[in-house]
Amino acid sequence: MRPPHALGKAVASATGATFLRRTEYVTSSTTGGSKFESSNSSNTMRLRRKRKTVEASLDDPTNIARHILKGFNIAYPADAYNGQDNAENLRAAESTPEERIAWNKPRHPRNPNLKLLDSYPLLPDWDATPDTGGYMVFKFNAPPVNNPLDSSYDPRLDVALLRPAGQTIQDQAKYLEDQEAHKLDPTVPPPIARWQFEFFLPSDKNKVRGIKRNFTTYDPTNEDDIDFDIAEDDDGQPRKCFKYDNIRTYETSQQVGDPSDTYGDAVALALHDPEKHESEHLRDTKLQKAAYFYPITQRTILRPRRPGRLDMVEEQPKVDIIEAAGKDPESMDRREEFRKRAEAVEV
Repeated sequence: MRPPHALGKAVASATGATFLRRTEYVTSSTTGGSKFESSNSSNTMRLRRKRKTVEASLDDPTNIARHILKGFNIAYPADAYNGQDNAENLRAAESTPEERIAWNKPRHPRNPNLKLLDSYPLLPDWDATPDTGGYMVFKFNAPPVNNPLDSSYDPRLDVALLRPAGQTIQDQAKYLEDQEAHKLDPTVPPPIARWQFEFFLPSDKNKVRGIKRNFTTYDPTNEDDIDFDIAEDDDGQPRKCFKYDNIRTYETSQQVGDPSDTYGDAVALALHDPEKHESEHLRDTKLQKAAYFYPITQRTILRPRRPGRLDMVEEQPKVDIIEAAGKDPESMDRREEFRKRAEAVEV
């Protein structure tokens, strides 16, 4: 593969063109040029080995742990561990002066003119973990309470109740189909059943404060000076309760979540400052200033149930009124299990 004028001559006399002999771009050394090599089998493998080494070091669990610890050391330098690595302690990655300045003098990444007014440490709130291991977030695709004469927020929404009212045949079939998909591929999150819900609100806005007090577990006087409704128990005896009226039935429009990974998709966040919330009796012990986060099991969007008869699976009888009252938790064992599980993951 030589140029026409070099045909029949010795190979050594053929100068200049080297096209099609190999996959290289060559410039003459006599003109002071440089040699540029394209990817071939040897240098490609060399680059791949180098890239894999870098990626392995970045993804190494020890390396990840060191960089996590680095963030804590920047925030709490007095607690930094500087000894040798052992089974109990691990040295953090070295922080740069720029990272320390960014912590001490934080700046908004897009608007440097903004000024930081306050900051909160991010902490879990183990005492508020529910028995299910996480909270459910429900969003209405339309306002559940629409009063044209009053556009203010309705406080009854803070204490509203949702009661599962059954499943449609289509929702159950979709759930079983998703279950089979999860069995075939465990990396797919386990499905969450879709339900129809009955939505209840107290009839009187003035009952909201009493309901909140009665339902808290940290107020020893949560039954004193409360305007209860009075109902009869099974024996005909009067009992204290709060009556909720059935507003309407909703169906699940969209739903996401993974009960096995309650911190992976979304979390709830509550800012607490003891000085600002001193009047709120939230705990029997004083909470420190922090941004507390809470696990989310699922996020569901609800829409009003479509008119007409739906094919249901074991539809629950409609309830017009719910009589509710708070009581002490029966068991704290499940909450403690969720806490130990989360702490084991952190370690």
